[in-house]
Amino acid sequence: MIDYWVWDNLLDINKIKEINSFIENNFNSIEDPKAWGKSHDGKRLKYTDTKIITWEKVKHLLQEVEDKCLWTARKEFGYNVYSLNNLDQIFDNTYKEGGEYGWHIDSSRSNLYDVKLTLLVNTSENPYEGGQFKIFNNGEYEVKELNKSGNAILMKSNLNHKVASVTKGVRRSIALFFYGPKFI
Repeated sequence: MIDYWVWDNLLDINKIKEINSFIENNFNSIEDPKAWGKSHDGKRLKYTDTKIITWEKVKHLLQEVEDKCLWTARKEFGYNVYSLNNLDQIFDNTYKEGGEYGWHIDSSRSNLYDVKLTLLVNTSENPYEGGQFKIFNNGEYEVKELNKSGNAILMKSNLNHKVASVTKGVRRSIALFFYGPKFI
């Protein structure tokens, strides 16, 4: 059983620029810092600028990505996940120098469904330093493929993960969550 799946060059630079520009001009809201996760001792985990856009607005640019994720969810993870709904949210995260996202898992508070899989796509338009994506599963591991613009990872949402501090430049990524029936 796998914990994550990586795509090299899921998006080319022209598609990334188109997506970034579209989100900049059409996002629904900016994520409220009060919604950011906190560690057990109350420390803030997320240091990003996050724009939220609904699937309805951006699906014309990412439909092929959703199709690949749904296929991979079934064929590689064995998960039954729902297609994205027009009201589902896409998170556009911009990590400037010092930006990071501490160790966390992606989850749901619902009694009806769980977040099964998380898709992260590196949508950076320019080189940056730091900002490595790491997972923790029997030890800390850097997923080096996600350092490259256009690459993506689809992973089990309950896998502990983080984005290390950006030391130079700007790291940008989009996050989509795939929901499914509650784990038993």
